[in-house]
Amino acid sequence: MFFLRNNDSNCGRAQGAGERDSHMILCRALGGRTGRSTKGWDIGVSCIHPTAAAARLFAPLKLPVHMPVIEFHHDEVWELPAGAEVLARSDQTRVEMFRLGDRAMGVQGHPEYSKDILMSIADRLLRHNHILDCQVDVAKASFDVRQPDKELWKKVCRGFLKGRLQSQQQFH
Repeated sequence: MFFLRNNDSNCGRAQGAGERDSHMILCRALGGRTGRSTKGWDIGVSCIHPTAAAARLFAPLKLPVHMPVIEFHHDEVWELPAGAEVLARSDQTRVEMFRLGDRAMGVQGHPEYSKDILMSIADRLLRHNHILDCQVDVAKASFDVRQPDKELWKKVCRGFLKGRLQSQQQFH
């Protein structure tokens, strides 16, 4: 998922082509590099960890050290676009979230997904032999361990889009 802000403060959310690719498309469009993850698929609820830059940017939200989000990917950012900064990482992915100034932010995970959406996509990929039964089982089990924090993600995404976070400080 990615977010773009206009100069005139009119805000908009844009999804790239396909359900799982927009973070990658944004990165490449801005000059970064992406590719297959060396760690394989990341499917289910995962915890991502905000960086110090995210803690500063989203200071009014008092971000927790773990931000559970639904993941469904096997690609990752290899190299950020020039001037971009990492906002979150995970054990699986070095760049879970990044921004380029105050105009663009990419999120590897899917705050907009529900368990039903995730399982529907997983079942479709399983039927076409793109993923394994055990990967679907792990994804299902991840919901027993933790739930995605949809309210936190709404605040993060809306805060970025509306430019209401840390408005007194300059962005890179």
